[in-house]
Amino acid sequence: MAETIRGWLHGKDVLITGGTGYLGKGLIEKLLRTTEVRRIYLIIRSKRDLSPEIRWQQVFERLRSERPDAFSKVAVLDGDVAEKGLGLSDHDRTELCENVAVVFHAAACVRFDDPLSSAILLNVRGTKELLDLAKSMKKLECFQYVSTAFSTPKLNDEKIGEVLYPQQYDWRTLIGIAEREGNLMNLLQYKIITAYPNTYTFSKCVAENMVAEIKENLPVVILRPSVVTGSLQEPEPGWIDNLNGPAGIICGVMTGVLRVSRCLEDSFLDFVPIDITINAMIVSAWVTKHKHPDKLPVYNCAYGDTCQITFHDLKKLGEVLVKKCPVNNDLWYPFFYLANNTYYFYFLFYTLQVLPAWFVDSLLIILPKEPRLTKLNIRIYKAMNALKYFSCQQIEFDNTNYKSIFNLIPSEEREIFYLKFKEVTKSELCVISVKGLAKFILHEKDEDLDKFKAKYWRLYYIHLLTKGIFFAAISWFLFTTYIC
Repeated sequence: MAETIRGWLHGKDVLITGGTGYLGKGLIEKLLRTTEVRRIYLIIRSKRDLSPEIRWQQVFERLRSERPDAFSKVAVLDGDVAEKGLGLSDHDRTELCENVAVVFHAAACVRFDDPLSSAILLNVRGTKELLDLAKSMKKLECFQYVSTAFSTPKLNDEKIGEVLYPQQYDWRTLIGIAEREGNLMNLLQYKIITAYPNTYTFSKCVAENMVAEIKENLPVVILRPSVVTGSLQEPEPGWIDNLNGPAGIICGVMTGVLRVSRCLEDSFLDFVPIDITINAMIVSAWVTKHKHPDKLPVYNCAYGDTCQITFHDLKKLGEVLVKKCPVNNDLWYPFFYLANNTYYFYFLFYTLQVLPAWFVDSLLIILPKEPRLTKLNIRIYKAMNALKYFSCQQIEFDNTNYKSIFNLIPSEEREIFYLKFKEVTKSELCVISVKGLAKFILHEKDEDLDKFKAKYWRLYYIHLLTKGIFFAAISWFLFTTYIC
C-alpha cells in the first residue's frame, strides 16, 4: 500500500451521515484540517423550523469564523436517513452517485431509551437505504458502517470478538413491522430485544447482519468503537459536545447533582477518545480500499487492553481533581459513593438523592419557585438503570484485527492519524476530561477558577457542619431512647 492516506483522499468526494453528531463533527473537522478532499457531502434533515444550512452553521459557527475558506468544500443536502429514499431529491441522489468515492455512515439513534420502531427505522432501514444508494455510486471505493463495540450481549466470560454475531430476527420483518405497526412494536420491545440491554445495541446488531447480507461486492467495512469520550489531543484536548456515558456521571458529580452511582468498583468501562476514533474511521477506510479483503472486515476500536481506569480509580482521582479544578457549583459539596449491591444502592440513592431533593423542592415551593430537583433525580434514576448493564459487569473486547492496521499507516502519517494512546497517566487523562467538560459543556473560564475554589471550600465546611449536626441528632435520639 504505497499510497498515503492523504494521497488517497486528495481530490475525493466524501459523504458523511450524522454530520451534526459528535462523531460527524469530529470527522468533518479532521478531514478539512488535514486532507485535501474535494467536497464533503452532508445529509441533514430540517429540524424545528431550521433549514439544514442553518443547522450546519450553528454546529460549526466557531470553525467557520476561524477558517471560512475550508467550509466552501462542504455541501449540505436536505434529507433524512430515517426516511425512505433518505429523503433526498432526485437531483441530489444523482449528484451523489456521480461523485462520491467514500461513505462514512455514522448517523444513528444513539439514545438507549429510543422506541424500538425509531431505532429500527434509522439504524437498520436507514443503513439499507444508504447501502442501496452506494450500489449506484460509480466511483465508490469504501463504504464504512460505524457500529458499536456493544452491538452483541456479553457472552459468558468471553471477549466480544471481531466477528458478526447472529440474532434471531429477520431484518426485513423488523423493518416491515416498524413501518406498519410501530406502536405495537414499541409495546413489545422488551420481549423482542430480550438479551440486549437497549434498543440501540439491538438495532446495531441487526444492521450489522443486514450489511453483511446485502453488501454484494461493495468495499464495506464495519468499525465498532467502544465508549467514545472527550478528545485526547484534537481539535483541542478534552473537546466534547455531549453528556453521554461517563461524561454525564463526571459532570453530575462535579456540579454536586450526583452523589451515588451503581457500578462494580473493580471493573472498567472500555473507552476511546473521539480523536482516536476519528483517526480509526479514516485509517480503516483506507485499509479497506487498498487491501481488498475477502471477508467483511470488522474492527473493534477498543482499548481496554491498553488503558484501564476502574470505577474505583475514577472515584479516587476525582476526589483529588475536584479540589484542584472545581466548577461552578451552587448546590452542594461534591462527594460520591459507588454501590453494586441493589439494596445498598437504593438506600444511598434515597438517602443522598431523593430526600434532599424533596427537602429543597419543598423550600422552592414555599418561596415560591419552580421545584426541579425531584424531576432531575427521576432522570438520574432512569439513566442509572440504563447504564447498569455496562457498569455492573466487566465487558472486554478482542481487538486483534484492529491493532493489525496500526503498522500499516505510512510512517510519515503516524503522527497525523495516530491510533495509539500517547504517553499519558490515568491522572492526566482525568485532568483532560474534567477541563474539557468545564470548558466545552459548562462553558467556564480559567479566570473564574479562584472564585470556584473559594466556593468549593465554603460548601465543604457547610457539608462538614451538616454531617456533624446529623450525627449529633442521631446520637442524641439513640441516647435518649435506649439509655435514658
